[in-house]
Amino acid sequence: MGETTVPILPCRTLQPVLDFYTPLGFEVTFEQRRPNPYAVVQRGGIHLHFFGMKDYEPTASYSTCCIRTDDADALHETFRSGLRVAYGRVPVRGLPRIGPLKDTSYGVRQFLMTDPGGNCLRIAQPTGDDPRHRPAPRGTGRRRGAPSPAPCTTPPSSPTPRRT
Repeated sequence: MGETTVPILPCRTLQPVLDFYTPLGFEVTFEQRRPNPYAVVQRGGIHLHFFGMKDYEPTASYSTCCIRTDDADALHETFRSGLRVAYGRVPVRGLPRIGPLKDTSYGVRQFLMTDPGGNCLRIAQPTGDDPRHRPAPRGTGRRRGAPSPAPCTTPPSSPTPRRT
């Protein structure tokens, strides 16, 4: 038996979310306005379900899902192009937004994209078989122009007395 996981993500209203995903190559495959707003978008093997909540606040959302791919670069470029067409620019702040491609210390090349409902999609391409953290790439995690942190030193510890 094969299993599939499908995220069901909140939004205040469906239309802005559907309008966000269609220029990115997603197709609206289901839409129900009443009595409970619900919609489904699909792009290849990516299926996202959304439900409407009147009092939902997208800027306070913690909703997220991870989409694994074998070509994060191609999806990033496709989504950036679609956003440029839909919004006249590539949004990088506020809602919606798309972040830069990054190589992580845990062997994943990824980018984050947040829709108008505040749902964050982590588009991730594994780049190795070892998911353990490696040292972060040089310069990662520092603000530009910030001084390098002092090396971490640990005071020498005194030996623990042995009990006899």
